[in-house]
Amino acid sequence: MENNSREIKMIIIQNYLNEQNIKYYTILSNIIEKYNLEHSTNMNGIFLNLTMLDDDILNSIYFNFINSDNVTDVIQENFKDSKTPNVETNKFEKDKLILDIFDKFLLKQSRSNITI
Repeated sequence: MENNSREIKMIIIQNYLNEQNIKYYTILSNIIEKYNLEHSTNMNGIFLNLTMLDDDILNSIYFNFINSDNVTDVIQENFKDSKTPNVETNKFEKDKLILDIFDKFLLKQSRSNITI
């Protein structure tokens, strides 16, 4: 099973993540931090393009998922505690733009059509 092709490893990783077990998201999150991988995260989960990863990183994810049967629920609790959302609210204000005569002339010219 260690000699699986790259595509099969990606399918197996996706199957583990489809289980919706926070343990696998914790493992993936740790690997993303370890290798400083580009990804995106939102309320639906972590988005990581597996096809763009090096073989070493893909193997690391694969073997960590395969060998994760010994991982206990303690990691899950630490993950929940360490990833508390930090929500900051920002109030946006419109800036007042002060234009002189020349600025107004340039804006007017930029809106006009020039035919050649």
